[in-house]
Amino acid sequence: GVFATNVPFGEQMVQAANGNILVAEFTRNAILELRPDGSELAALTGVSGPRGVYELANGNILTTNGTGVHEIDRVAGGIVSTKLSGVGARYIQKVTLETPTSVEPSTWGMIKARWR
Repeated sequence: GVFATNVPFGEQMVQAANGNILVAEFTRNAILELRPDGSELAALTGVSGPRGVYELANGNILTTNGTGVHEIDRVAGGIVSTKLSGVGARYIQKVTLETPTSVEPSTWGMIKARWR
């Protein structure tokens, strides 16, 4: 069935901590917050052509577009800060990196050459 009829060109969708759905809505130039039934709760603007969306621990929204990665104020809307500019960014996913293992200085040159 149809989840929401007010999303003409939704890019990334994620579930927020409160159970709502966040959608990077490219055509409407907004991050939509939808209730679980698909009805619209809010449309946060401030970023043109959003592509990616992710809820930050502080409640704000991290979003991407053709010019970079931006943090949007969840309550007032609008850009709080641009985290990365000059890149065409897409989807956002949390990644947990493993603690790197140490490399002996004598083998570093060989490892570096291998990955060129």
